[in-house]
Amino acid sequence: MCSQAVFAAFAEQFGITEKQAFQIGACFGRGMCKGEVCGACKGALMVLGMKYGQFDLNDTASRAKGRDMAVKFLDEEAQGLIYLPRYPWLRPQE
Repeated sequence: MCSQAVFAAFAEQFGITEKQAFQIGACFGRGMCKGEVCGACKGALMVLGMKYGQFDLNDTASRAKGRDMAVKFLDEEAQGLIYLPRYPWLRPQE
């Protein structure tokens, strides 16, 4: 749900419905069902991808910009919240 909530907050900005945003983010929750990477971080990366991501395979500048923005977010904003194994209570139940 975290990835969906973050991504859905930006749905209108990217010309998609909230429902579409929730559907896109549906399989990213709970560390992609493996308890690995925080859903809120993945939702934020989806937002950055929509804003800066490469859509033309020949446009290497946009690929570099998207990657740079993702790295900056993960290094400066996400900090210790990236990897869920640090937070066992967030892992999917067996």
